[in-house]
Amino acid sequence: MNHDTGTTHAPNVTELRALYRAAEARAARLRFIIEARNLLDTQAFETAAQEVLSRLADFAGAAFAELVFPSLQGDLPVQLMVGKLTSPGSDSILFTSQDGSGFHLTLIGPSRGRAIDADDRQTLEVVAGQLADAYNLDRQAAENQALLGDLERQRSELAALVAQLIQAQEQERQRVALDLHDGSAQLAAGLSYRLQNLAARIGEAHVLKPEIDQLAALARHSVADLRGAIADLRPPGSMISASPRLCARVSMQSTISR
Repeated sequence: MNHDTGTTHAPNVTELRALYRAAEARAARLRFIIEARNLLDTQAFETAAQEVLSRLADFAGAAFAELVFPSLQGDLPVQLMVGKLTSPGSDSILFTSQDGSGFHLTLIGPSRGRAIDADDRQTLEVVAGQLADAYNLDRQAAENQALLGDLERQRSELAALVAQLIQAQEQERQRVALDLHDGSAQLAAGLSYRLQNLAARIGEAHVLKPEIDQLAALARHSVADLRGAIADLRPPGSMISASPRLCARVSMQSTISR
C-alpha cells in the first residue's frame, strides 16, 4: 500500500519564519528591558534616564521623546528630551505614561510610522515603570539623606546648647561660691574673731563668758559650713583660679581661725 505523505508532513516554511521572527522579537524586547534595568541600577538617575529615553525613542520609532519628573531639590520639574518634532502637523503621540508622583513619559513620532503592537506597548510600559521606580528610589534616597542631615544638624545644635548650659551652670556655681566667700564667709569669720577676742578680754570670771564662748563656737561652725558649701560649688576635679583679692582674704581668714 502506497502512502503519499509529501504534502501532509512538509514543514511550513512561512510559519517557521514567522515563529522565528516572533522569538527574535521577544528576545530583543527582553534584552531591551534588561539593559534598561542595568543602566538604571549602575548609573546616576538623570544620566541613566537620558540614555534609556534615547533607547525608548529608538525602540518605538519616535522622533521625539520627553521625560518630565519633579526635581529632587524641590525646584522646577526636570525635563529630559531626545530628538525633535519634525512635522508637528503629522506627528502624533505614540506612547504616554505617568504616575501620581509627577513622573511623565511621552513618545511622539510620525502617525504613519511603524505601528506599535500590544507586545511593544507592554515592553514600553515595563521600561517606563522601571524609570518611575528608579526615580522614586532616587528621591527616597535624597529624602533620607536630607533627614540624616537634619538629624545631624539638630544633634550638633543640641550638643552646643548642652555645652552652653553646662558652661552657664559652672559660671553660676563659681559666682555663687565667690559671693559666699567674699560675703557670708567673711562676715562669719569676722564675727568668730570678734567673739573670741571679746571672750579673751572679759576674762573667765565674767558671767557672759560661757554664752560668748558658745556664740564663738557657733560662728566657727558657720565658717566651716560655708567653706564646705563653697567647696561643693566648685566643679569636681577642677582648680578655680583665685584672684589676688580672694587669695589675700583666704590667707587672712586662715590667720583669724588660728
